[in-house]
Parts: sequence; C-alpha cells; structure tokens
Amino acid sequence: PPNRKSLYPVLQGNEAAASAGSGRWFLWQVTWDLMLREPVFGCGPEQMVFYLEEMTSVPYNWPHNEYLQYAAMLGIPAGLMYLAAIITLAFTQMRHIKRLSETTLVAGCMAFGYAVSAFFGGTTYVTAPYIFMALGMTSLRKYRECDEGSIHEES
Repeated sequence: PPNRKSLYPVLQGNEAAASAGSGRWFLWQVTWDLMLREPVFGCGPEQMVFYLEEMTSVPYNWPHNEYLQYAAMLGIPAGLMYLAAIITLAFTQMRHIKRLSETTLVAGCMAFGYAVSAFFGGTTYVTAPYIFMALGMTSLRKYRECDEGSIHEES
C-alpha cells in the first residue's frame, strides 16, 4: 500500500521520515520543538511563522495540526485545556445521546468531524468561527420532547 512508504520511515526514525504525510511529519517535529522551547506561554498568537522561519530557514507558518499549533502558540497548558474542553464536551454529550435533539446531534457531528480533521489541518480565521459555533450549539444540550410534552434543557 502507498501508506507504507510514509509510515515505515517515521517508525524507524530515519531521514526519510521528514517527507512523511506530505511533509507534515517534519512540520510536526519542528512545531513540537517550538512548543518545548516556549512551554508555558507559547510563542504568541500568530507568531509561529517567525519562530519557524528562524528554526528551519523555511517559511512555514502553520503545522497542519491544530492541537500542536495551539500548544505552540499559546503554551502547553492552553493546548491541553482546549483539548480537554473538547473531550469533556464529547463525553458529556455521549451520555445523553438518545435524548439529544436533532439540532444538537448535527452540531455535535459537525464538531466531531472538525476535531478529527484538525489533527491533520489547522485553524484559520475562516473556519474557526464555525467550530466554535458548533461546539456552542452542542453544549446547549437541548433534549427531545419528553412524555409529558415539555422540552427539558440542562445548562
């Protein structure tokens, strides 16, 4: 399979690993190094391009991984809090999945799809508002109508 060519160098840790995943592995490694260089507060919002140019002499401005990007820009604690908020919301909603309204389910699916794609992509000013709206709509926890005919909500 074609993925073998990209995966084996990464697992073996050899020089060819830098080109794995369309070059993403190299970007992830450089971003990881930047994250460790500025672990508490990060390099600052939208400042990655300057650090990455300095570290690699190649003009990269984002790592194609939103979670690494947030941790490198805002610090490891902020990156972990962002990830924890998404995971907590997902597990909380999964407990009530049979009772959630259709709107909440659709918003949750949108947020889940984005969360998965964010591992291989990155946030932009164009897409970020949509994920935050989907997360907000998911967190409303609107429930379907109950037997008594009333709609129950939790906050």
